[in-house]
Amino acid sequence: MNNLDLIDSICGTCGKEVGLIELRAYVNDGYSNASAINYFDVFMCPRCKSGSVLNMKLPYRQGRSDMEVQMLKDSAVNNRDMYVLSPGPLPMPRVKNLPDDIESAWEEVLNAGGASAWTAAELMCRKILMHVSVDQFDMEAGLSFASYVKKLDEERFFPRMMMPVVDGIRERGNRATHDLASTTREQAMKTLDVTHHVLRTIYEISI
Repeated sequence: MNNLDLIDSICGTCGKEVGLIELRAYVNDGYSNASAINYFDVFMCPRCKSGSVLNMKLPYRQGRSDMEVQMLKDSAVNNRDMYVLSPGPLPMPRVKNLPDDIESAWEEVLNAGGASAWTAAELMCRKILMHVSVDQFDMEAGLSFASYVKKLDEERFFPRMMMPVVDGIRERGNRATHDLASTTREQAMKTLDVTHHVLRTIYEISI
């Protein structure tokens, strides 16, 4: 079995961690002077039966053997930057027992991350963390992002090993509103991890 027969992912429809099953592959070799091979693959979630389409461009060279193409595909599928999966895999699991407004906001985070819109995903995470601080601890609205994160820290929501990550999020959050620089996937995933941890602690684990 090659790597494209099964992709470990979080289904973009049902949000479950699954192995997406390959149903059918399509290859468009283009013309002899084409610079890339367009490769399409259709996958199915074994849980909700929804479909996902993988789109990948592989370097084209006339006369390349089927084995060479397969080796390129197997290598590329391990590099998230070399293909697009639609609907995109959710970057984090959903959280149970969320209030409607927070559930809607967290769903927006997941959809933005699934579309690789990392700046939007991180900005919404900051809004969630601020909202939770106001809702749970009666903090005043309109304070700095660092103030809300500090309150969550004071309430012992962050284990010591997480603090370097939290400090980076706090520092970046205070300057990001007026900074046009985009958020990287690595930066956003750290913020998503912290937000997911806080939401699970308050609304899922404590129930």
